[in-house]
Order: sequence, then C-alpha cells, then structure tokens
Amino acid sequence: MRSALAGLRITEVPTTLRPDGRSRAPHLRTWADGWRHLRFLLAFSPRWLFLYPALAMLTVGAIGLGLLSVGSIQVGHVSFGIHTMLACATLVVLGLQVGGLALVARAYASRLGLLPPSIRLEKWIDRITLERGLVIGLVSVLLGVAAFVVAFATWGAQGFGRLDPVQTMRWPILGMVLIVGGVQLASTAFAVSLTGVGRDPADAGGTATAALTATETR
Repeated sequence: MRSALAGLRITEVPTTLRPDGRSRAPHLRTWADGWRHLRFLLAFSPRWLFLYPALAMLTVGAIGLGLLSVGSIQVGHVSFGIHTMLACATLVVLGLQVGGLALVARAYASRLGLLPPSIRLEKWIDRITLERGLVIGLVSVLLGVAAFVVAFATWGAQGFGRLDPVQTMRWPILGMVLIVGGVQLASTAFAVSLTGVGRDPADAGGTATAALTATETR
C-alpha cells in the first residue's frame, strides 16, 4: 500500500504453490480477515469510501429537491411528489455529512503523512477557511429559518387551521435541509481548520504548540 502511494514500481514474481503438509486447519478466517483487509484498503482511499458516494448522493438529491420544490412531477404513470422530495432531502443531508467527513479525513491523513499531499486539496483547504465556512453556514441557516417563516405565514393566511401536508410541506423540507446543511458546513469548516493547527506558526494554535514544546524542552 505504501509503495503504491509513493509511486514505486510494483512487479509480480511468479511462484509455485504447493500444499504445506500441515494437518490442522489454516488460521485465516475468510470473512473476518477479508473484511479487515478491505477496511484497511478503504482507509487509505477516502475518495472511494466517502467522497464519490457523497457526490452521487448530493447530485441526485439536489436535482430532485430542486425539481420537486416547485411541484409534483409526472413521468408516465408514475407521480413524484412530496414523499420523493423528502427522500431527496435525505440524500442531500447524507451527502453533506459524508462529504464533510471525506474532506476532514483526507486533510487529517495528509497532515499525518499517511497519504501523499494533494495540491488540489491544499488549495481547497486554503479557500475554505473557518471564517468563510461559518459565514456560508450562517447564511444557509438564515435561509432555512426564512423558509420556515414563509411556511408559518402561509399557515396563518389560512387561519391556522388544518393543512394538507402534500401542499404545505415543501417549504419546511427546504428549511430543514438549509438549516442542517448550514450547521454541517460550519462544523466541517471548523474541523478542517483543526487539522491545520500548528502548521502556521502565526496562528494561535501554532503559537500555543510552540510554547508548549519550548516549556517541555526546558
């Protein structure tokens, strides 16, 4: 694994396998050892484990959420309505969470030297600062609150009586996605910023780390 990550040349040496002559059963456990090996490989590939599934969920969920936010869609004899919109909202939330985990895992593994540094990742981390993440998250939360306010105003316009969920749940679903997504974005930005603590001596984390190291040296 580390040879592949380092870009070294890997060749296959032909071997001839023969029974070893032992009478006892082998120590290898098919499922337990196989899953442990697969988990080890996936741990060194955050893109396939987290990022690509997150992008797929975000793409499908965002397209469905955008189309269904204006009304139901009829495709042949199949009607996609509020229930499909709720499923798409679930995909968006899961995509944001898994995507944030992919970014944090990749940044942390790069800082520890477990994975080779990625120039593209470093550029993204430099752009997605903690302050920008907090601002984007706050804007998303405010938009979500506004969606709930619109839903409440619509309910008030109807005298606060009984509502048809099929017709009135679109704004609350959008509000939920925006609020949860905003909190998730802010949390991810904060977690990514923690992976860079100590990298820049000018920041507070680096100063604190340097001071602690100097104290321990004395």
